Amino acid sequence: MATLEQFSDATKTDPQELTTHISALERYALKLTKNVTQAEDLVQTSLERALSRLKQYQMGTNMKSWLFTIMHNEFIDEVRRVARRGHQVEIEDWQESASTPQMQEKSLEMRDFERAFNQLEATEQELLRLVSVEGKTYDQLSNIFDVEIGTIKSRLFRTREKLRAIQERVNSNGAKGSKNERAA
Repeated sequence: MATLEQFSDATKTDPQELTTHISALERYALKLTKNVTQAEDLVQTSLERALSRLKQYQMGTNMKSWLFTIMHNEFIDEVRRVARRGHQVEIEDWQESASTPQMQEKSLEMRDFERAFNQLEATEQELLRLVSVEGKTYDQLSNIFDVEIGTIKSRLFRTREKLRAIQERVNSNGAKGSKNERAA
């Protein structure tokens, strides 16, 4: 690889002039990228490009302006490159969120609940729906059904117990049924 001195001999450019603009390039790169790591990479890439094209630098022109132009063009190229291929994410960063939790068991539980719930009487279903889904209070339920709060509590208790018993029966029958279905 060529050294700064070899480039400066070919172009009659003082290599120290290039290094005097590094802090300004770093500030400009940070302004463009808004990310310290990306800014450092942009400065390095821009300086590499400037060194490889040092023969194209015209003596007597503003080197800082030339370097800023190179950096700006490198930044635009990178933005276009990312737009074309998409943003790259390290495998460790997305690996945990790449999988989804298993839903089969929840789906089966919901199916069994639905089967058990459908075996309740309409008034029992309505009572559970009003409490569990709509969040109605015992006072509101006593007004809706036109009965005392104690009656609501008693009906709700009996309905929940009935639902549990049906679910247990459905679960035990469902487990036997799925074994029979597999054997067939």
